[in-house]
Amino acid sequence: MANTSSSATITAAAVNFKATTRQPHISSTTIVESGYCEAGKSFGAGSYFNSTHTIKIYYEIHGNGPNKLLFIMGLNNTSESWDHQIHYFGNHPDYQICVFDNRGVGYSDAPAGFYSTSQMAHDVIDLCEYIGWTKNIHLIGVSMGGMISQELVLAKPQFFKSLCLTSTTPGMTLPPLLCVTTLSRLLFIRNPLDKIDIVVKLLFPNEWLRAPAPPGSSHATNEEHILETFRQRIAKRGIQPVNGAIGQMAACIRHYCSPSRLHRIKCYISQILVITGTLDNLVNPANSYYLAKQLNAEFECWEGSGHALPNEQAERYNNLLDFHFRKSGLINIDG
Repeated sequence: MANTSSSATITAAAVNFKATTRQPHISSTTIVESGYCEAGKSFGAGSYFNSTHTIKIYYEIHGNGPNKLLFIMGLNNTSESWDHQIHYFGNHPDYQICVFDNRGVGYSDAPAGFYSTSQMAHDVIDLCEYIGWTKNIHLIGVSMGGMISQELVLAKPQFFKSLCLTSTTPGMTLPPLLCVTTLSRLLFIRNPLDKIDIVVKLLFPNEWLRAPAPPGSSHATNEEHILETFRQRIAKRGIQPVNGAIGQMAACIRHYCSPSRLHRIKCYISQILVITGTLDNLVNPANSYYLAKQLNAEFECWEGSGHALPNEQAERYNNLLDFHFRKSGLINIDG
């Protein structure tokens, strides 16, 4: 495939939907490419995970700017969960962004077996090489996506210009008690629509859920608005396959980035940002404190915020990312 660097003359009419009849997750005039990438080729050559056991990863590219942003989503969620960032950065003249569905969720394949964050990082390497993104990438990962990002930088440090780790962990730590009890309850609920209310209360703080819905919403509160958003996503793309849910959970449980490996990340990338919320019910905020210290990173801890910061605090999150990218140095900006 040719390099997909896009000029500002690309229009919505020129969107390239490669090897797929799927409609994009995000209905947006910013999309310039959508398709599937064969992944798994670069992981464990000569083992079970070789070229004869490749999978397809679904991806989307938005925007026409010269600076490349790669967003990696967390457990059980598709690239659609980056919708606030897609709309903001996809419309920004300085940026072009890539979002994708991790193995095990959305339009991507969900093979059986226990995944690892290293394996999932190699899926991303195959994707980056496929779309021609092999240098000066700004990498953003949330939750499990942050774990994958750690492995990705260690595997291909030359690809990346900056790193942002949001609501994530180096691994081998216990989650908050509420997370353990809630996930245990979810195991005994079969109807995915019945799980939504429980998941929403785990991801977002009560005060935010009770607050007025965003302008333009037909709902009264954030809770009503986000519940409807989740229902629409399930209706659109179905539920996550059991294989994918088990595989991704195994990747999270087994992830570990040791102090020596974190030191290597610090040496590879000079501009690193770590973000967390004080009311994160899925990943203990102490993990972010630890990561920031080990990585000598800039650190933000948002009082009263939960786990899903890119959605809960979208405007604040986007503005902070923009500032973070500019500190690392943007390229090809006119004027």
